[in-house]
Amino acid sequence: MNRSRSAQRRLTAALGAAAVALLLSAATTAAHWLKPEEIVAGLSQNQGLRENAGLVSVRIDPDLPRMLVIRMNAAKWQALPAEQRVALAQQWHDDWRHNVEQGIVAILDADTGKPLVNYDAAGKARLVR
Repeated sequence: MNRSRSAQRRLTAALGAAAVALLLSAATTAAHWLKPEEIVAGLSQNQGLRENAGLVSVRIDPDLPRMLVIRMNAAKWQALPAEQRVALAQQWHDDWRHNVEQGIVAILDADTGKPLVNYDAAGKARLVR
């Protein structure tokens, strides 16, 4: 097996574990409310998201407190399979909306500030590029 396939399998395994953690977190979240700061802290402290998905920063917009701004390393983010990117973006949106009335999520390229994900009127995540 060459290094590229091995690296891809390790990445897939790590992201699979992160996805399971997110799903468990979502089940817990459905049972109670989280403060916005708890959501930010949980995402910010997730080393797997930083290393494997390219998470750079998470914050609440100071001018619009219902907006969660997630900045990603675009190269790492786009290296993930599209299905995983959509699943992560959808989970972040759903968790935020569950806990923040009329919550908005912006997933942006950390370098350019351009959106990496858009959400339609029903809240469904769609990749921009």
